[in-house]
Amino acid sequence: MNNEDRTNQLISTPQTTGRGLLHKVFRSSIALCLLATSVASYADESVTLERVRYCDQRGLNNICAGTATTPSKFQAWSNAGVSTEGQRNTYISIVNQPPKDQVRKVVFISAGQQTDPGGEERGKIGKGYPNVLTGQPNDYKDGCMNATKSCTRTIDARSVLGRLRGDGKFSDSDTLFIAAFDMRFGYYRPSAEKQRRENAYWDFLTSQFDPSKVELIVLAGQSRGGCMMFRLGQKLRATSTYQNIPLIVQGLDPVCTTTGTPNLDRELPQLSGVYRNPLNNSYESYPIDMDQVFPSNHRNKLAVLDIHGGGEVWAQEPGIRSFTWKASDTDLGWWEQKWVNAGHEDMGGKYEHSWQTVDLAVTHIYDSMYVFGSTHFKSTDQHPVDINGDGLSDIVLRSRNPQQGLIIHTKLSNGDGSFIDKAFISGDGSAVDLLPMLSGYFNADNKTDLLLRYYHPQNGLTLRTKLSNGDGSFTEKEYQAGDGHSDTERLAFIGDVDGDKLSDLISLYQHPTSGLHIRVKYSNGDGSFRETDHRSGDGAMGDSMRMHAADVNGDGKTDLIYHFQNGADNFQIRTQISNGDGSFTYKKLIPGGWWYMNNMQSFVGDVNRDKKSDLILITRDHGTKLLRANTYISQGDGTYHRVIHDLAETADVDKLEILVGDFNGDRRTDILLRKRDPQQGLILRLKLSKGDGHYTHVQHIAGDGPQIDNFSALIGNIDKGLTTDLILRARTANGILIRSKLSKSDGSFSEAQYNATGDLLMLMRYPALSGAMRWAGGGTFHPCGGCVKTVSTADKVAVKKATVLPQIKPSVSGGKVVNKAINAQQLKQ
Repeated sequence: MNNEDRTNQLISTPQTTGRGLLHKVFRSSIALCLLATSVASYADESVTLERVRYCDQRGLNNICAGTATTPSKFQAWSNAGVSTEGQRNTYISIVNQPPKDQVRKVVFISAGQQTDPGGEERGKIGKGYPNVLTGQPNDYKDGCMNATKSCTRTIDARSVLGRLRGDGKFSDSDTLFIAAFDMRFGYYRPSAEKQRRENAYWDFLTSQFDPSKVELIVLAGQSRGGCMMFRLGQKLRATSTYQNIPLIVQGLDPVCTTTGTPNLDRELPQLSGVYRNPLNNSYESYPIDMDQVFPSNHRNKLAVLDIHGGGEVWAQEPGIRSFTWKASDTDLGWWEQKWVNAGHEDMGGKYEHSWQTVDLAVTHIYDSMYVFGSTHFKSTDQHPVDINGDGLSDIVLRSRNPQQGLIIHTKLSNGDGSFIDKAFISGDGSAVDLLPMLSGYFNADNKTDLLLRYYHPQNGLTLRTKLSNGDGSFTEKEYQAGDGHSDTERLAFIGDVDGDKLSDLISLYQHPTSGLHIRVKYSNGDGSFRETDHRSGDGAMGDSMRMHAADVNGDGKTDLIYHFQNGADNFQIRTQISNGDGSFTYKKLIPGGWWYMNNMQSFVGDVNRDKKSDLILITRDHGTKLLRANTYISQGDGTYHRVIHDLAETADVDKLEILVGDFNGDRRTDILLRKRDPQQGLILRLKLSKGDGHYTHVQHIAGDGPQIDNFSALIGNIDKGLTTDLILRARTANGILIRSKLSKSDGSFSEAQYNATGDLLMLMRYPALSGAMRWAGGGTFHPCGGCVKTVSTADKVAVKKATVLPQIKPSVSGGKVVNKAINAQQLKQ
């Protein structure tokens, strides 16, 4: 059996993913992940490695001979009183850093000790060791010592960090990634100094995000880095501000205690005795009392993994060993531990052991996210994506190359589940990555175009329209809108506010005194826009607001529907109906009741085929814990008729994204739920609309294994049918596997599979764009042939010189890269 056949078999074989059964996932996922981590097709990533303190004059052995400086971003070390040596030898890479108020996920990963104990005193500094968690290379300190402030290093794509960066679950737009190449927690240091270093990391980490907006924190470390992560995790759970944030803590042969002389390193409460490794009697680990580290009242949405071998850490002090809790492999749901037969340095630095280190860690992270379930609103509006105008849904992805900038990758559908791969070097700088890429119809050729946005420090909001040439290449137009930053800037929608069959950009601005403003950028058909600003009358509605672009009255102009919780018994649905000129008519509906917003997903659709957008809220009954569909059928005037339908589904179906579409071709919006069964694999549970707010249940056993869950699901019209299809993706040894579930009129699915050979994991870092071609209740309309007005395309877009509005944040990096390609460069035929 060749590798490709073996990989496909593994993905299609049902596997167990539930908690309490993670050891089965370990076994079932090892082969696939080993293939995925052993190939060279996954691109490494260049990052900036910084020193917490650096010198202006070189000295011997990394000792400063002049004036030492601690950059402002690392002032936490100086403020905590960390020693000069401790600051100077700490190496950190802030791999990705969204604006503080946009951080939704935090990933902090650390390597182990980088110098032998006592090495500084003996002048044995070393140049740094590789690590399979952070992906740092060997000798990374070479040329990055003394007076060097920072340097560029490469993260190995096979590492835990590299895998998380490439798998697509953690978007650059909202994930803070930090890697400590050399954490300097160390051995045999005075307790006060170690506490100062821990305090520095705590202050540094918690200053990077707003805890009220964070959905997940991941802490992972090897050796002494693992000890620090357990300490930080313990403190997060003991601090009220952070203790309710879902938390994953991982240790790879973590070391927090020794039996040597002096026995100073006891950072976690130790139990008596030692545990022998059942796979290798010469290895042993020290038991730690996890009931004290994470008491029972601190375990809600907590997942801890300890992978340990217990091998010798340092030949001169054999008492330095890893820690564990139980004597044998254990899975308690929140706590999991696994013995491995590998030495300490082999576990930390050799990818040959990835099947029992990296693969287990990555699987645990994804499995824990699955178990945590939906913690925030995660459903996304779908828009038609048809790059070549043939009426079939295409897929748009993007990647970033350090030399070439942004690259746009297009999968052009062949109509049978296979695709033609195209890649276009767009060349945009990294500033365009901070806001999501959007799609629409910005000229009159029936082909889907792309819209990128970024904030220039002086000129404000800049729009870059990528007009599709139909072959996977694009023509760029740039427009300076001038808007300043706003807390609601990420809530941007594509629609047709004036009904001219051209896509417009709808964005929100929260004014400090006049409340919510709706700003519309109307497409002129040539990459330029005209603008209106409408004061909606709403005040600040906070994080509970959910908004959708829609057409509630069926007039072909985009309206807005939004709902939020205003007090204990005041759930509100508000509608802004477009008047076609940038103004909106405001309607408010108060159904009443508390809706537990964190467990809600909401969608727009057309459940009764009347060409008016309806609102679908999927909630969980507080008493029965079963899913319920609350369908608000539009009456065309901003009011709605509410219908409640109990879906009789338990919690396991909403741990994956819920999708809506017309899955049986009757032009009514249906609901697609997915669940994973230990024996049957992936199960699709379809709720077909009856047209009155009620639904008929149909089940399809797809059978796919858990690897297919690692990327967000997409929908579209992949074949030539009128039904909405489901698009799933997974990693393989040769690239990315695209598995399409082609829906039939009876609610069943056939399957088509396409291997995107050569695709890098880098492609999965950013959200993919795809969507069904037929209108299904959203605010974006596919222009039909003959109904699109003729608009002449200008040779050069007229750039509007707008007055920059308030609240522009300074120092936004990015822009064009040198030698930007403006013609199609098809890297793959």
